[in-house]
Amino acid sequence: MGETRVNLKHLLEDIRDSYPCSLEEAIITELVANALDSGASVIRFLSSPENRKLVVIDDGNGMTRGNLKEYHDIAATTKMKGKGIGFAGIGVKLSLLVAEEVVTETKRGRFHRATRWKLETDQRAPWGYFKPEGLVGPANGTAVSIILKTEKFDLFSDSSLIQSAFIERVIQTHFYPVLDSEFMDKILRHTYKKGVAFFVNGKKVCLPEQEKTVQNVPFSIRLGKRGKRTGIGFLRKCSEELPEEQRGLAISTYGKVIKRGWDWIGIAPLNIKNVTGIVEIPQLSEILTTNKADFLKDVTSLKKYYHYRKAIQEAIEPILRTFGEISPTQERPKKDVKPLEREIGRVLEGMVGDFPELSPLLG
Repeated sequence: MGETRVNLKHLLEDIRDSYPCSLEEAIITELVANALDSGASVIRFLSSPENRKLVVIDDGNGMTRGNLKEYHDIAATTKMKGKGIGFAGIGVKLSLLVAEEVVTETKRGRFHRATRWKLETDQRAPWGYFKPEGLVGPANGTAVSIILKTEKFDLFSDSSLIQSAFIERVIQTHFYPVLDSEFMDKILRHTYKKGVAFFVNGKKVCLPEQEKTVQNVPFSIRLGKRGKRTGIGFLRKCSEELPEEQRGLAISTYGKVIKRGWDWIGIAPLNIKNVTGIVEIPQLSEILTTNKADFLKDVTSLKKYYHYRKAIQEAIEPILRTFGEISPTQERPKKDVKPLEREIGRVLEGMVGDFPELSPLLG
């Protein structure tokens, strides 16, 4: 019998609050991210609102005995920096906030065990081994069963965590490049060699239906003297307004969307509700924050981030101009803004001694 002896609830609430989305969305996203990190090629969601239960089964590498013990420690992770898009099984740990019990079954080689885990009090989250139910197939893999709390039945019976439409939308929103054959073939195939398929209650998850497209233009991100391709993407202009979750340019790494919008890229089209797109750059996984929802802000990370951002800007600006989406203020001659740029540069140079994190802005 193992037992977590820290204020697990407080820690989990802090992590929950760091996500820019709902708790249910964060749980599903992290469950998928950890399955992908484990080498899964098939990820199945089985939701049962009547039983207040969500089961997630993958055919990844599974866990060793040591991995399974660490899995129940919120501070533990066996992942190397820059080598994954999940974090220490945090999807399961976050689910403790809404679950009566979490059952995990894992198989790796000859090791095949299962555990039950629950948040009894703020301070106690006991877990223990029991005989596996056989949810994992004959090969390696992991199955996670989340049973929602019963004392608040009316609240959790309607939880989006067990609604198939919600699960499908979260996968489409956060893992668009994994669902897109072009992204997989051109840049993600070396990471997901067997491809990746998602199923929700037996239905295969596909790309969402697109609004009527006026123009669709692919682009590549190239860096270095030889112009090596380090990323790919597309911009799409639609004749009708897009749903809010599809607006803007998204940036992803290893197939997981990190952020979406126009503010992060520093360029915005005239009709921000009608233009969408995505750019995939695996190398940026090295500077992701713990929750994988943003990029680190230290000097080295910012320098790398701005280096790639500039390359993305250079790739999309001519496309937006072709779309007729660049405003006159964005097209004004560079000579008009050069004096201002020089003045800003002098100010920043005077501040960099006290604020070294500004150094990437100076190139």
